Amino acid sequence: MVVVCDSIHPALRVRVCLGGFGFYLVSLGLSESQAGLLLSLTLGGEVLVSLFLTTWADRIGRRSVLILGAILMAGAGVVFACTHNFFFLVVAGTIGVISPSGNEVGPFLSIEQAALSRVVSPNLRTEIFAWYTLVGSLVYDLLLYHAFAHLRSN
Repeated sequence: MVVVCDSIHPALRVRVCLGGFGFYLVSLGLSESQAGLLLSLTLGGEVLVSLFLTTWADRIGRRSVLILGAILMAGAGVVFACTHNFFFLVVAGTIGVISPSGNEVGPFLSIEQAALSRVVSPNLRTEIFAWYTLVGSLVYDLLLYHAFAHLRSN
């Protein structure tokens, strides 16, 4: 994997190789085994939070679930920005719905798509979903490229 990662463009390298999250954890000073454990626990936490949020989204309300998710993600982001403590990173990564894969595969994608399908007419859904996915991917890649360039310059 290292050979493959070293031979591709830096922005794509981060997306292909753990979405940049693993590199970030090691740059914080975590060992590779700690980073792997954190990624594993984060994935497990994402599964549990996803299961809860997606099964309760219609009962609680999609908007409320998306707001709760945004708060959890923002809180996790603050923790990751402010501390290098392994315990706090595990807690934030586990309940903060931080995707270890670098892709949007958590509960919010399905909730957003369900909400989008209710407000878009059936004859436009395919086109709207295509634009939704394209714009989301482009924005993600652009932000990731700049984050990687910043990390590389330091």
